[in-house]
Amino acid sequence: MEKMLRAFVEKNLYRDGFRDYLINSFSPVLKEYYLKYDISTYNKLLKKEEQQQLLHKFMEKECSDLFEFCSKNNVNIVGLKGIFIEKQFWSQSRFYNDIDVIIKKDDIKKLYDYFSKKGTYRVINKRDINPFKKKPKLSSMINVNLDKTHHIVLWNENNEIVASGLNYLEIEIHGSFDTFKIVDINDEIMFNDSILYNGFRVLDCESQILFLIYHTIQHLPYIRYNLSRMSIEIDKFIDVALILLNSKIDWNKFEKMCIIHSMSPLCAFYFKMFDEIFPNIVPEFIIERIREKSINMDFYWKNIYFRLMKMNPLDLILGNFNDFPEIEIPYLKIKNNILQGRYHNKYILKFSMELWKYKLNKVNLKLDSK
Repeated sequence: MEKMLRAFVEKNLYRDGFRDYLINSFSPVLKEYYLKYDISTYNKLLKKEEQQQLLHKFMEKECSDLFEFCSKNNVNIVGLKGIFIEKQFWSQSRFYNDIDVIIKKDDIKKLYDYFSKKGTYRVINKRDINPFKKKPKLSSMINVNLDKTHHIVLWNENNEIVASGLNYLEIEIHGSFDTFKIVDINDEIMFNDSILYNGFRVLDCESQILFLIYHTIQHLPYIRYNLSRMSIEIDKFIDVALILLNSKIDWNKFEKMCIIHSMSPLCAFYFKMFDEIFPNIVPEFIIERIREKSINMDFYWKNIYFRLMKMNPLDLILGNFNDFPEIEIPYLKIKNNILQGRYHNKYILKFSMELWKYKLNKVNLKLDSK
């Protein structure tokens, strides 16, 4: 993997915007590049790695206690991304800020009992927790509808964590794999395709790849209307590359799961970019089959998808949309003229997202008429 990654960096080193992309990706896998070309980012990386190792220590203890409780009390729980990917596949630190888990919706009361007995957790004002309460009680998590809310966010602020200088440890509790309802992931099938790994329950490799692809693509503003950045951090590709290179993938199963969860367009789009960094890891016949399935599917961004699939894969990775002005121009206008760093003003953000949604719908219709 290191050889392919090095070749990708060296090939594009002098391409416009590529060095900024590497800085923004801020990944430990780029340490060699930072040391050679960007000593300032390299020094920041070293400090971040120290903090990450400390964070990992607390997170591992947190996960161990939580999963032990869930095992003893028949709580269905699966670990997602972050520390779980690092423990399974990374040989070095992977940067992440929180613990992501998913539970069956009916188990929220049992989980509340666990956190309340610990006495060091509080609910944070994020997503659909009542924004008019400055410090909602922990018990408010019982009343959250996990069919509608994106996730519940908890902070653990025990004395040991605070004394370490970390201040808190964040846990996100999800009730659905398809958090933003952009595809049609079958939660029951996903839960059933989980395995035990060192005391934690995680997704099996095929489903894990699918979820990582989902998590990557759903962040893009032309898929979901959240106006996040256009580029994709390099670690989002490293995660999948490590699974592919260190697991025996059942590609027939992967293809079937892709269809079951209506993930073909997301996977086809992801693999177009992935193959630019890590060529020939994903079998060509799988890429072609998934593309063919996407052509016959019906999904709300289909016309935009066809246009994206014609773009240069590196432009897609870097977020360079000069060749797609129908998206780039309204995106930049909304970002620069309306938001201007006001991401913490939920009313302006909501207005901007609705405006962006309207603009995208117009683009989709316009492309359809060509």
